[in-house]
Order: sequence, then structure tokens, then C-alpha cells
Amino acid sequence: MVGTASVEDSEELAALLKNKGLKFELLNAKNHAREAEIVALAGQRGQITISTNMAGRGTDIKLGPGVKELGGLFVIGTNRHESRRVDNQLCGRSGRQGDPGMTRFFISLEDPLFKRFIDDKEEKATQKVNDDTFYDS
Repeated sequence: MVGTASVEDSEELAALLKNKGLKFELLNAKNHAREAEIVALAGQRGQITISTNMAGRGTDIKLGPGVKELGGLFVIGTNRHESRRVDNQLCGRSGRQGDPGMTRFFISLEDPLFKRFIDDKEEKATQKVNDDTFYDS
């Protein structure tokens, strides 16, 4: 399961996966009628589910045959939220009710939340890397 911050982010990721020929389910505000069904199926082996982070709350994700043995539900967060509660809700998707699972967040150095908390030295180092020009010799 991949949790995104917005409908736009979920649709952008869906387009990337579609271009790679990968099958997935997309859950955002545009397909609310199937919300519980899509979330419930997220625990099946090989299933890719893209969801806005708040979608499908309150729906149990049942792990399919063999998924526990593979480590359970793997949740990827595409950003961190200002509200830790929202991050915790996404993390709570994996490892529910004693099932195995894990969550990893991947954020860009350009993420506004990252930029807010970066310290001056790191900011200067990041700027230097961005400013450097490399020449072929």
C-alpha cells in the first residue's frame, strides 16, 4: 500500500505505475463507493494499492495466503505530514491486530516539511550540491 498526501499525488503515481504496465487499485476521493472493498483487498499477495493517507480508515486489511510469511503488509508513505497523527494512521495500516508488517516513508529534500526543519549547515550543503557544476574532462 502506498499512502499519498493528495488526490493529485495519487493520480500522478498511478500514471507512473500504469506507464510501467503495473496493475494497481487507486483509492482517493474520486472512487469513494469502492473504498472499503479496495482497502480490504490491499493485503493480498502482489496487490498494489495507492491511497490518499486518510482514505479507508476503519476498514480492516486482511492478509491473503502467504502474505504473513513474506513479512506482512508493506506500507510506503510518500511524504510526512504536519500532523503526526496522520502519519501514525498510515503506519497503523501495517502490523494490525498482531499481523506482521512495516512502514517506510520516503521524502524529497524539496519537501516543505523537510525544509522547515533542516538546519543551516545542512541547507548550505544541499545548496552547494545543487550549485556545483560538473565538467567532463
